[in-house]
Order: sequence, then C-alpha cells, then structure tokens
Amino acid sequence: MTDLAQAGTAPLSDDGRPGRAAGRALRRAAPALLAYAGTRLLGLVVLAIWGAFADKSPHQLLSARWDSLWYTRIAEEGYGYTLHLPDGAVHSNLAFFPLLPALERVISAIAPLDAADAGLLVSSVTSLFAAWGIFAIGDLLYGRRVGVTLAVLWGVLPVGIVQSMAYSESLFTALAAWGVYAALTRRWLWAGLCAALAGLTRPVGRRSSRRSGWPPRWSCCPAVTGTRRGAHRGGCSRASCWRRWAGWAMWCGSPSAPEASPATSTCRTAGETASTAVWPSRASSGGC
Repeated sequence: MTDLAQAGTAPLSDDGRPGRAAGRALRRAAPALLAYAGTRLLGLVVLAIWGAFADKSPHQLLSARWDSLWYTRIAEEGYGYTLHLPDGAVHSNLAFFPLLPALERVISAIAPLDAADAGLLVSSVTSLFAAWGIFAIGDLLYGRRVGVTLAVLWGVLPVGIVQSMAYSESLFTALAAWGVYAALTRRWLWAGLCAALAGLTRPVGRRSSRRSGWPPRWSCCPAVTGTRRGAHRGGCSRASCWRRWAGWAMWCGSPSAPEASPATSTCRTAGETASTAVWPSRASSGGC
C-alpha cells in the first residue's frame, strides 16, 4: 500500500512546478477518464435512441426535469418560491443548496447559455473531475487498476444518468472525492475547503464535513491514514472509526435526516404536477 504520510509531504514535482505534476497526474488518470466518458456517452446514446422512439427530447429530459427545474428557477429568480400541491403539501426551494444555481447564474451571465444549459455544462465538467478524484483515491490506496475500476463503476451506476443531467450529484461527488483525497494526503486546508463547498451543494455534504472533523480526529484514524501510527492516540481506534461510520450511515437513512425534507424529493413524490408547477413552460407532459 502507498505510504500516505510520504504522499502527503512529497513535492508536487521534481522541479517544483505544480503544472507539470498536474499534467503527469492527468496522464496517469487518462485511461480512467476515457473509460468513464465512454460509459456516460453510451448512456446518452441509449437515451437519444429511446427519446426518438418515445418522441421525447433528450435535451429537455437532461436539462428541464425534476430537480433541474428547481435549480434553474433559483438561478434565475433566487430563493423564496413555495409550491402548494393539491394534497395540501407545501414545498420550498430553500431545501436546494446554493452552489449549483450560483454557478448556473454566473455562467449564464458570461456565456451565451441559459441557466439550464449552464447546469448541463457544470455537470459535464464536474463529472469528469469526480471520476478523476475517485480514480485518484483508488490509485493512491490500491494502485492504478483499482482506480480505473472505481471510476468506471461510478459511471455505470443504475442512476448514473443524473451525472449527465443539470443536477448537483456530479458537482458534489467531485468535491467530496477530492476532499477525501486531500485528507488522505494530509492536505488539510484543501480538505476543509472541499468539505465546505460540498456543504453548499447538498445536505449530505454538510453532515459529511461536520462528521469528518479536522486533523486531530482524522490523523489518528487508521481507516483514513492507512497506517497504525497513532491508532490509539486521542482515543481513536479502528473499532471507534467503524462505530462512527455506522452511526453516520444510520443517520443518513433515518426519516429525520435533512434529505427527507419535502423539496429534495418534491418532483419524485408529486410527479408531473410538481414539475409543471415549478416551471410550466419547461416541464414536458408525460413521464420521464
């Protein structure tokens, strides 16, 4: 296994130029990125073929469906919109975190794209960075082959189509993956920055950053450092790390978790009525 302590203190490159180190890292990750891009391209081709038979617009399915409608409305009109459903439920766009709509707003202001297309651009770019980060973690811990496999597995997830939609999953995964990589290599400032940005992307990012803690907690944990050095310093043992993880996992799945708040599942629970109510001019008729 790679010595993570050495990896965290090694110079970025032999001549001290970060650009060359980044170039070498990108070349090393190229097989993973190409394989990941291939899986996503195959998914888009299948979607286009299905859309041709079902008389659906692939572009609309990717940019103007479900959560993407909420993000687009936030980017163009800001927060404060409330949706009243026929069953009496009230949903607010305050449940959607601000980083993605902020990026959509900025990009649509400086580029000839509307907010929905800006969301597609953000997802496309950050999905590649996410695959790169996932590869980097696998490569660091277990070698290049494992890194490539992890990147491809992420691309072929049954719900992987959201990585090509104007959703926040790709942005969040990129920040989470690189935050974990920064923590593994003891770059604590970058780890904290990625965790903070992830917390501005999705509710689970806020919980992840709070539970990950700062170096005093992480640096003694063999599950993070990959070594036994300092395993019991500060009372942290391998068993306690797994207990923390189990508690976190149970909290994520509990009904009281923030993700169970109405708006994060509005369109999925309310169906086409919610999509039409959020943005009537963009929501198509019929199911996805």
